Amino acid sequence: MLLRAVEVNRQQLVQLTNLVNSLVAGNIRPVEQLPDNITLPLTTVEQVDELEERLSRDSAFVSVLENHLGLIGGTDVKETTRRILTAGLAPEVQRKFVLMGSQTKRKFDELKLKKVICNAVRRNALTKTTDAEIRAEVKTFLQTAGDRNGGRVERANKKKAASGN
Repeated sequence: MLLRAVEVNRQQLVQLTNLVNSLVAGNIRPVEQLPDNITLPLTTVEQVDELEERLSRDSAFVSVLENHLGLIGGTDVKETTRRILTAGLAPEVQRKFVLMGSQTKRKFDELKLKKVICNAVRRNALTKTTDAEIRAEVKTFLQTAGDRNGGRVERANKKKAASGN
């Protein structure tokens, strides 16, 4: 565990050194802000649909969103993916999606937003990863969305009330 922490610190130091060198050399582009009409996290499925429409027709916006989400960072694939999903989707929206879809939930795997998230995760220098690894983290994140923000306690209370205890 200690060796992992030391390695992460070393990688972050290398990343920061490279960033400083790029700044000194003038190779860094300014961070692009999201347009005013886009606010994250998305709080409704309708907002997800609107974002999907915009991603379909505006390739420049795709890059802006990838850059924006890519700055969220994390120390590994799991943390980075979860931080980006949390920043992008409100809990009530997270609960309406699963990776492959179901009778009651929408299919996240078909969204253009999934590709944006994969590319944003890859922008983190600490996450040398594949689509399959990111996809697995997205799958787990969405499967457990119902447990977050009091969902697990709420389910337990309903179960308790139904059993009459």
